[in-house]
Amino acid sequence: MSGNSQMKVEVERDFEAKVSENEEWQLLITRVENGYYIKAPNEQPYVIQENENDVLKDHEELLWYIMEYFNFGGTKHDPERLRVVREKKE
Repeated sequence: MSGNSQMKVEVERDFEAKVSENEEWQLLITRVENGYYIKAPNEQPYVIQENENDVLKDHEELLWYIMEYFNFGGTKHDPERLRVVREKKE
């Protein structure tokens, strides 16, 4: 096993151990035929369905869900924060 491969295996093992001990901060996201299925520990599954009239809607909703779940967005009072913004080609 090369040095990089061995390092990758060690990093993956370390990551898996940390995931196991921090289960409350996990999301299982599965892409399904018509949207996304999201499962978080100790919560009801959440389903995001495609919108036939808006091809970006389900992807946008997924990003917002992840940001809210992990509290990435901050508040309106924070000097910097993350947002999901659509850009229209003009």
